[in-house]
Amino acid sequence: MAQYMAGRQTLGELLTLMASGERIIVPEWQRSFSWSTEEAKIFWEDLTGFGEEYPGDNVQGHEYFLGSIVLVERGNELEVLDGQQRLATATILLSVIRDYLARYNSDAASS
Repeated sequence: MAQYMAGRQTLGELLTLMASGERIIVPEWQRSFSWSTEEAKIFWEDLTGFGEEYPGDNVQGHEYFLGSIVLVERGNELEVLDGQQRLATATILLSVIRDYLARYNSDAASS
């Protein structure tokens, strides 16, 4: 019988695994990415609303709950069983922010 363990991890920690050689994959039997502009807009508004709760640098030390993401470890791969829409959208958003920052400050984009 498979054993499951719940753990708390930041998005940054999860994405850092990819930099160390872990791959995050979505199995073929999972539905394709299907968020429309409306779902992405709601996600963005929720993120910015969280930031507005803590103006200035006050967001430091506070956590935004992205939602549960269920992963299964299979060798050097992490298979996404749940949360792929949120994970994909957050990753795309971080990539856009990184690319935007790179035009003005490569150090900020790198970190």
